[in-house]
Amino acid sequence: MENKKKLLVISWCYPPRAGGPATEMTILAEKFALERKLKVKFLVPFPRDEGKGEIIGVKTNFKFFPLKIVEFITKALLHFAGRKEEIQFIQAHDFSVSTVLAVLLKSLFYPKARIISVFTGDPIFELINYYRKRCPDYEYFRKGESILYNFLFQLYRRFIVNKLYLVILPHQWLVQDVKRFQENINYRVITPSFPHSLFHSGRIKKEKVILVVSRMVPWKNVEKAIELFLSVKKKGWKMWVVGEGPLLPFYLQKYGSRKEIEFRTRISYPELVTLYQKAYIFLLLSGYETYSISISEALEAGCIPLVSDIPIFRERFKNGEVLFMDLHSFSQMKRRLREVMEAYPAKIVGKKDRSKEKEMGAEDYFSLYSSISP
Repeated sequence: MENKKKLLVISWCYPPRAGGPATEMTILAEKFALERKLKVKFLVPFPRDEGKGEIIGVKTNFKFFPLKIVEFITKALLHFAGRKEEIQFIQAHDFSVSTVLAVLLKSLFYPKARIISVFTGDPIFELINYYRKRCPDYEYFRKGESILYNFLFQLYRRFIVNKLYLVILPHQWLVQDVKRFQENINYRVITPSFPHSLFHSGRIKKEKVILVVSRMVPWKNVEKAIELFLSVKKKGWKMWVVGEGPLLPFYLQKYGSRKEIEFRTRISYPELVTLYQKAYIFLLLSGYETYSISISEALEAGCIPLVSDIPIFRERFKNGEVLFMDLHSFSQMKRRLREVMEAYPAKIVGKKDRSKEKEMGAEDYFSLYSSISP
């Protein structure tokens, strides 16, 4: 007998590859649904043609972001209005647009559905950093997030949902804040992981390549990474830029004709692993991140990671495991990049020891869903 229950995943896009924590949770949600013979639906504003479930694309074209949010929520509610289907789980991300939409869908159409929020901290990162050219120091950042999230926790707990199920990242400030509400909120701390074995499927010689893996959005500073590479002017070197996003057409128009820069889009995860294995340097100049599993992938592949000096990377890595770049000093970044390029093919940083980290596997994720099954 066919199981008519469904798992609804609300995400900004269906992931083309294993990436950040929210992306990986989306992939695992799909695996969980297939194992339990649940139908899975993806509600996304930027639809793709991959996926084993139904992908509901609600495209938005407004340049003004608040209008995108209103349009996305309105179109999504209209899509589900009057539909006779049973949604068992709704997976959302953070206290953001997707969680607001999840709560509205539960309240209006699916009162028995359980909401699981993949809690990464993204929205408050954006609020704090949006109007600041420089990243705030860690204490300022932590206190600001604490105040805002405490308020949002109380709001959701008291007025919107009876129980909010969270999957959170292992940042100390997040864990400390959530512990205050553990009597009312069912949460689990899970560290994102990736298929380590794929990175050891053969020895591949490192090439004179700088790899950038990122979404094409302003705060990822992809253009700054490209300009930094071009300023060094080392013969024989290439830069591979992997990713998609609203700024991709602009980058293609501006840099697409340059032979030393190659843009890769819509590639499979095994193809991405091969790029990691071939690249000598991994460059990430993001203005903020919530975790960035791509650095772990780069380390596993033996790349030399040059990363922006922001609080979350200082929390995760020591100097020497990665090399930090001062986003506010182009000359410092240029000097460091040149030094690493001139050292080719020497290995000048050590691989991060992840033996003590708890990998997030399908088994852990499935047990979380199973524990809250209606």
